[in-house]
Amino acid sequence: MPEPRSQAGPLARELAREPIEEALRYAGALLDNPSWTRLTADFFGGNTIAAPGLTTELAWERPEQYLELSGRVGLAAKRHVHLPALVRALVPDPEKADERLLLLAELGFVDALGPAELGRLERRWRDGGALDGAEPDRILRHLEWMAVEPGHAGAEVAQLRIASAYERCITSAYLDPKPAVPSRSHAEARALTHALLGRLERLGRLAVSAVLDQALTLLALRTVEQWQRAWTPAGEGLRLDEHSPGPRLWGAVAAWPGLDGSRRAAYGRAARAAWIAVEAGAEEGPPLLLARTLMLTTRPLSSGAQGATADGNSALWTTAPVRGLVWLLDPEIEAVALLSARWKEQPIESLEVTLVHPDRKEPLRRTYADLLARAPSAPVDPSAPADPNIVALDERACAYRVSLPEPFGEVRVAAPVEALLLRAPPEQRPWWARGLKVAQGIHDGGAYELLDAIEQDPADGERTRVLARRAAGALWRQVRDHPAFLRVWAGARTAGELRPSVDELRAILSEPPGPLAEGDLGALLLDRVRRGCWSKRPDRLALLLQASEIPGALAALAADTRLGSNYEKRVADALDCLVRADEQPAARLARAVVLLRVAAARQPLVHLPGQAWSIDLRDILPEHFARLLDGIASGSPARDTMAACEAPLLRLCADAVGRLFSPKPLLVRDGLWLTYRLFQWLCAQLETLAPDARRAGMLALADSAPGAFPAGSIAPRDRLDPFGFDRDIFDHRLAAVLHALCAMQEVVLALPPAPPEESAGVGHGTTSPASMASEALARCLLEIAEREPGTPDVGSVLSWEAPADVPDLALQALLWIEPESLSRLSASAQRRRIDALPVEPDAGLAGSRRLGELLVLAVADHPALFAPEQRAALESRLRAMKDGPIARRWRLAVWAGLFAAGEQRLGADLRALLLEQISEDAAPVAFARLLEGLAAGDPGQVEPVVASVLAEARARGARLVPLAITGLGRLALHRDAGARAAGRRMLAALVAEPPFRDDPDMAGLLQFLKQAGDAA
Repeated sequence: MPEPRSQAGPLARELAREPIEEALRYAGALLDNPSWTRLTADFFGGNTIAAPGLTTELAWERPEQYLELSGRVGLAAKRHVHLPALVRALVPDPEKADERLLLLAELGFVDALGPAELGRLERRWRDGGALDGAEPDRILRHLEWMAVEPGHAGAEVAQLRIASAYERCITSAYLDPKPAVPSRSHAEARALTHALLGRLERLGRLAVSAVLDQALTLLALRTVEQWQRAWTPAGEGLRLDEHSPGPRLWGAVAAWPGLDGSRRAAYGRAARAAWIAVEAGAEEGPPLLLARTLMLTTRPLSSGAQGATADGNSALWTTAPVRGLVWLLDPEIEAVALLSARWKEQPIESLEVTLVHPDRKEPLRRTYADLLARAPSAPVDPSAPADPNIVALDERACAYRVSLPEPFGEVRVAAPVEALLLRAPPEQRPWWARGLKVAQGIHDGGAYELLDAIEQDPADGERTRVLARRAAGALWRQVRDHPAFLRVWAGARTAGELRPSVDELRAILSEPPGPLAEGDLGALLLDRVRRGCWSKRPDRLALLLQASEIPGALAALAADTRLGSNYEKRVADALDCLVRADEQPAARLARAVVLLRVAAARQPLVHLPGQAWSIDLRDILPEHFARLLDGIASGSPARDTMAACEAPLLRLCADAVGRLFSPKPLLVRDGLWLTYRLFQWLCAQLETLAPDARRAGMLALADSAPGAFPAGSIAPRDRLDPFGFDRDIFDHRLAAVLHALCAMQEVVLALPPAPPEESAGVGHGTTSPASMASEALARCLLEIAEREPGTPDVGSVLSWEAPADVPDLALQALLWIEPESLSRLSASAQRRRIDALPVEPDAGLAGSRRLGELLVLAVADHPALFAPEQRAALESRLRAMKDGPIARRWRLAVWAGLFAAGEQRLGADLRALLLEQISEDAAPVAFARLLEGLAAGDPGQVEPVVASVLAEARARGARLVPLAITGLGRLALHRDAGARAAGRRMLAALVAEPPFRDDPDMAGLLQFLKQAGDAA
């Protein structure tokens, strides 16, 4: 037995190794004692090594080690007798056995009813509605209990057991030469089929499982296994017999979905899985007879089906092109078109298109294989133009023209693009791979790696085969076909394959293996692009943009470089994003806000595409931001918009990630990161769909998503945990935009000067950011800031550098944009924020600390705007704070502001704090305010205080010039003539001494004063 993996969690031994050891002890005892038999009531406990997912926690040295142990358990399982099996052995009379097995089913024994019992009982219940009746439904619900029990260790095995039992019951009705109910008519078999498929559909919905897909896949593989039941002798060969059991089975199965999109999607996924399973182990493809038998799964759903031909060598059925287009992208056809590219024999020879022309008596027939073989050729020279017969090309399909003999003209074909790459000669494959890897990379990083390898070595047969399999089963294809599949994907299992793993998710998302590295996320992503795992990829910037779409600081990542060369279009797209806010994810809105703010600072005059005049972003952005906030804060978005669906979609992604990790412990940082990466990926898939399909897909996903934690029930573990998102708890969309309004100001202040070439051209450049203040924006922020607090102060591991509460976020944005508007906040709201200032700011959360600092600075800068009661409350709160660098810095700012406003009693405290922090960045402003207060209250102290402060600063090695320029410079512009003269006199004396004498900033100040009309 292997030990737990080194990176496994602390519970790995208890959850994985010990249960496996116990199972092996039972298996060993049975194998060592051939006469023993084990009677057990739990069908799940003896057939498997451990619960699904647990075996991956152990450090297996080689695959054979696991297979050996699994094989021992399998041998021993043959001598495990479950109670239902004991009943069958002891009660030979089927009718009496059925009575007892029904009792076991009602008691919840999952394996109580097998295919034979279900078949007999269906006949017995037929008068009451067969399996659709009330009594069978009650019993089967008891039978299915484990499969739908949340968190049950045997749920997944129970689902497989039920899927297999129901599938075997269906196939026995058609394919079994000696069925349990031999007199069943075709109509009765069809009714049985539809009833059991309906039960599987319900079971999958309740269990959040792909159990219907699994059963349909098993049906398809069982049909291949019993291919003789579809073919009859014809001369020296065989022909497909439309009246034989196989075609009749698939006629019944295919009739069940009807026009229901969810059912049709499950059917298509099952066909994909069956083709992949048949291809496994057959390097040159399965025998043609088996492949053409599996084509039965395709034929009934083919649009335009016109019936079968008589002999087995021509087409199984024919289709007419729809509006001149032959469509090879339905899941059932797409999979075989992809996989068969490397096969020796082509089953799609049995698919053909028939064209009729009025001038020709005979129709023209072309097989799908022939149409694929006549696909456009790719240029060997990368710089050569593409084949003009290519009509359209994207990451999924290539639409191209195929010329036909006169007078038929041409037909257009839409085929999976990998099918063309795989059928192309090796020398042409690099051209296909080069463009396709960039187009698909953001949708499937694993496909990118394969295509990149094929571009380098186009003759590598193994990689082309792996690419065909990956393309046929690609998650992005299945989600685009039916977005709701993502809800069950994490637990989906088909044709004996393992369920998806978190490693597979990371590969799809182009994430490196293992947990997310520690450290700043922005720096981590930039490192990936510059030196790391994305650095050599041509789509690295697209990956960076996608990965940074997370509410918070990442939305501002590299905002200045995102404007890029196509400046006007990027600005226009960002403005359009704000206009269509309800259709955008929150992080994309945040990114647009920051990008537009940077554009207003960099190059505000913009000539937008399609407009005859330029606009000034500084004029329009405040109103745009106000409308955006008002729409999110007060609007009621339609149910089928991203605004309404985003929180449920995020929770669905979080649930999927958790299920991929289960039963392993999930780190908060890694889990949240993958949740947002999966959500970004999902948005990319939804955006490829037609508007109606996109809305329907979002609704289907949102309606099936887990709910948010009720208010007050469970505190969110992280501010960006989507289970804490709710309009009445934490409106994450509003919070994301408010965070962006804060971040945009910091980004603009940190911008380097714009290069001349960026400032030239359209409009004019500017490096001095204009204010975004406006009455409409201030009013909107004030309304939100007045709200009562709603959520606890919780930080985030995903760079949420702001308060955790929406009203506080609005206040912080207001303080960044128009700090003097704080005085317009109600007295109660002001007092609530003062009372919420941390007692120990040096140890608090960064978001709360930042809001506290902005609040303190707003009062310090505009003390006259606040009532004496509020100033007194702030002073009291600051004095009560635990001493530390931040507390001292806040006291210095407020004492200085209040002293300058006339609070002379704070003079001694202010001087002590100033001398203590004389080397800090805040010292020059505090010094200036100290001098302003002295000039107003005690002018005679100005010169002695200046001398003592500068002497102390010199002794401590502080920078003297900023102190003199800020302090004496403001004094030299004081409204009082005496203070003004004192300031200028002291500046004149200082300029003769080092370090002031040769300082350019000091010279600039003196020049400014001279130009103002008064020489120093």
